[in-house]
Amino acid sequence: MNAYRLDAAKIHSGSGAERDGSGSLASSIEELCGAVEVLAGLFDCREPLETDYAGQVTEILSLIPGSPLQGLTADPETFRKEWDALSTQICGLPDTLRLEESVYKAWTTDDAHPLAGRKGLAWGDPALHMLAMLGRYGLALEPLSDKAPDNLTVLLDFMAFLMRNRPHGDVLAFCKDHLDWLPELRKEAEARQVGSMFLAVVETAECLIGHVASLQADGDF
Repeated sequence: MNAYRLDAAKIHSGSGAERDGSGSLASSIEELCGAVEVLAGLFDCREPLETDYAGQVTEILSLIPGSPLQGLTADPETFRKEWDALSTQICGLPDTLRLEESVYKAWTTDDAHPLAGRKGLAWGDPALHMLAMLGRYGLALEPLSDKAPDNLTVLLDFMAFLMRNRPHGDVLAFCKDHLDWLPELRKEAEARQVGSMFLAVVETAECLIGHVASLQADGDF
């Protein structure tokens, strides 16, 4: 059985982004998957960014249609410094911004459960559903992973897996079920006065998800 492993932030070698005629990210499967995985790596936040890597990140993310990161490609060092400064605000420690889907949705939809409808709690129905989905495809978190299965990094990595291996309809269904809470994440980040760079990256993720969703099932997928 294959293992589903979450590595540190990465860009697949040989899968550099390409521009289409409008200067946006080309809609080939590898370019889109690479951009999704770049976002997954950023939200992982386990290690400081290196300047060269930050340059690759800004180059790729600036190509996403509608991304507020457009224009940053000439100054990756600013991106690196601002993103690294965010690590203490989103690293998963107590009182930091949480990146788990369950926190922003009803913990359970079981009306008979005493926590029915409660928000702000981890390891709710979305996390359990993700565990089931990973298992369905023979995937799993790393044994020593400290991330919940509905952490944003896991969700984005799994989205890229679906894009490479499943029909477009499965990708759409997953995005609708598990990536529809990003506006709530942005609102919480704004309320906590998390840096504007984080808001821009979350909005970029929303733009990319919307772009993938807009593709026709008989197109690149």
